[in-house]
Parts: sequence; structure tokens; C-alpha cells
Amino acid sequence: MRHASRTPRWLGEWPTVLVLGVAAAGVLLVALPGVALRLALEVLAAAPALGAVLRAVLPSARAGLLRVRARAVDVVLLAAAAVGVLALVLATPTSGR
Repeated sequence: MRHASRTPRWLGEWPTVLVLGVAAAGVLLVALPGVALRLALEVLAAAPALGAVLRAVLPSARAGLLRVRARAVDVVLLAAAAVGVLALVLATPTSGR
């Protein structure tokens, strides 16, 4: 019989929670008035970059939900997503905010 652990299950998924937290912070900053839109979107672009770094340095057993495919594939795809979002951010004119 399996005993219940005293620590919450999501605590073992801290890399994923951290990446989602950064993404949520970026979305929240986009919604707040008075915050530079470019800064908010750069924070949003930092989320997959953080995911790529965490997936690259953490052992597979501790990467949690960031581990989907082979490590190299995960890192390349997350880094490409970060670069793509950042390229769109830098190419978008934000003179209104």
C-alpha cells in the first residue's frame, strides 16, 4: 500500500511552476496600465527561455513536465520558441504604450 506524501505533488514540478509563473507575470504585466508593453512581452518571452535553461541543466528525473522528448530536442524547441517570441516583440512597434 502506498502512503501519502506530506509534500504537495506540485512541489515536485517546481520547474514547470516557475516557467508558468514567469509566463503569467508577463501576461499580467501586459494587462496592467502604465507598464511598458515591450517590457511585459519580453518577460513573457523569458518564460520559454527559462524552460530551455532548466531543461538543459536539470537531470531528467527532476525536470518534471519540461521533459517531453529527448533533452536536446526539448532545449532546442524551447529556445526556438523564446527566440521567436522575442523576435516578434522586437519587430512590433509599441509607440502607443
